[in-house]
Amino acid sequence: MIEIQPNMMQWTVEATKVREATDVAKMALGLVFASAFQVPILTQSALYRICKHPEYFDQLRAEACESQGLRFENNNREMPYLDSFVKESARLGPGPILLTEAVGSVVSVPRKAMSQYISPEGVIVPAGNWVAVPQLPLMRDAGIWPKGGGFDGFRFVQGDGRSDSRLTHPSLEFPFWGSIRHAW
Repeated sequence: MIEIQPNMMQWTVEATKVREATDVAKMALGLVFASAFQVPILTQSALYRICKHPEYFDQLRAEACESQGLRFENNNREMPYLDSFVKESARLGPGPILLTEAVGSVVSVPRKAMSQYISPEGVIVPAGNWVAVPQLPLMRDAGIWPKGGGFDGFRFVQGDGRSDSRLTHPSLEFPFWGSIRHAW
């Protein structure tokens, strides 16, 4: 008997139940592109924002100078202003999104219903249908984010300079890294 070694292709087949070789290849390439996409796009978005909003430069530079020599062991609490600035850039940037051919919209965290699902509110998702998070509208929703369409680089920093909301912390309101269950 041949032992199957776990790898990305095997995981893709098992996780998605996709069997056609072209579909497995599409899924695997999507995972590769998604993993290589976020950091460069986020970096580009943050650089764009600092150029567009030079009023943040002095505070960010001062924080960087004060943080020289710190080790990245302080429970991810170093540089709250930079973290907030980058998180806000991510919130308004394109993020890890998919342009779906079926609906022509921008979504993230796509999931296929393997069996019929009925939500507690009575919403029915038939087996075989896809559901996803409308990431761009969610990240700009003024009901969640005060002045959601506008850039506030220090949105996530409290008045005393602390921040409990970090770029690396996924939430239902901030699905930049995907679903909460899979991000942790």
